[in-house]
Amino acid sequence: MRTPLLLLTLTLLAGCGDDPPPAPAPEAPLPEALPEAPQLSYTAGHLSVAQRGVPLDNEDLAIIVEGGQITPADVMGDFGLLVLNRPYYDRLYGQYFWGDWTPTGDLAECADTHAPVRCTQPAATATALLAQIKTRGIEFDRVAVNVDLLVPKRTALLHPELQTASTARFDLFEHRQAVAEAFGALARVPGVAYITVGLEMNVYYQLLDPQNERQIDDYTNYITLYRRIYEEIKAVNPDVKVGPGIRWANFMIYGVPEIANELGLAPDSLEAVYKASQRIIAPLLSYRALEGGGRVEIKTADYLAVTLMPFESEPPFMGISRPQSEIEKAGISAYYQYIGLVAGGLPLVIPQIDWRTSGDKTGFLETVKGYLSPFEVEWISWRRFADITAVPEANRCAAFTQAQPEALQYSADYCTSGLVEETGKRRGVYDTLTTDP
Repeated sequence: MRTPLLLLTLTLLAGCGDDPPPAPAPEAPLPEALPEAPQLSYTAGHLSVAQRGVPLDNEDLAIIVEGGQITPADVMGDFGLLVLNRPYYDRLYGQYFWGDWTPTGDLAECADTHAPVRCTQPAATATALLAQIKTRGIEFDRVAVNVDLLVPKRTALLHPELQTASTARFDLFEHRQAVAEAFGALARVPGVAYITVGLEMNVYYQLLDPQNERQIDDYTNYITLYRRIYEEIKAVNPDVKVGPGIRWANFMIYGVPEIANELGLAPDSLEAVYKASQRIIAPLLSYRALEGGGRVEIKTADYLAVTLMPFESEPPFMGISRPQSEIEKAGISAYYQYIGLVAGGLPLVIPQIDWRTSGDKTGFLETVKGYLSPFEVEWISWRRFADITAVPEANRCAAFTQAQPEALQYSADYCTSGLVEETGKRRGVYDTLTTDP
């Protein structure tokens, strides 16, 4: 019987008394370096005209007239950016939405009762709004479109079949494809300079599905879809700036404490905020990929859009819009101090800001402007421009607050969240937002 050569060689080596070299010890992972705590100094935070966005929709246009309390010249002089808040699926796209404006050109088919789905999507509704706004003598060089992917109740994803109680997910091919194509179409709309992909999408990270299970798995699907949308928009128009949208209150009240508890960290620590941002926010801003034999950082955002709409009794204000004591000031400072850190070096956009109270909001806005002053803020927009009338004979508010199914209902404070009243009378927040540096 012949001895295999390999076995013979090993036998000879063993007979010589030479032990095989020990395997190298595995390298210890490098400890993750935490960012340094920011050293912040504050000012009044007044905004330049270029930093002020004006949110307009068809509900606002009737009060912006020559000779009125708010004129087209006022709007174009006080603000440097037009902001359109557009849902991914707009159930009001029909006659209610068009008003006295008739769809023409590429939108002509949208005038039909059985218009195609694209007529409910942001490219079509933004184009229609821009045309209506232009007829009022209002034009801006830059347009920002905030596209909401969640229902107003923040309990599910917006999609055209919502009326049938069907549920969309980001792992469904048809929904992913439709959403990506809708953003590509929006990038082709002339004048669009900013597109925010989803508002308050970290709410979806915390959301429970109908089986009472967390949606974290589908939030991961959203992250991959978001990256595709970023590429889609840039392929159409590389000059359009793109960013994901989050809600700061959800991040600070739910996201950070949850991660802190999981990792055994103090919930108010820099490390807890940083770790939470790495899981919930950072994957939307960039990712690492193999390229040319090494890892490279792939950028997927030009800004981070942070909605600031705390409830009156919610941290950090707890009903006090103008902090007086050092304890109150320290609490608000701590709440906002890491907002620049989680943006990962990108500028901030505040796509919607409001204090959800029935009282005066001027002090709230003054305070927030000051606590945002250390950070690079590209632009800020209030929640609405004008209130929506709720008088019985012309209750436009009901179209939003009494919509069906219930998931499409806005909260009652939406209709009274304007910079101006339904008559056009300016509120204190209008003057505070438009105060020059």
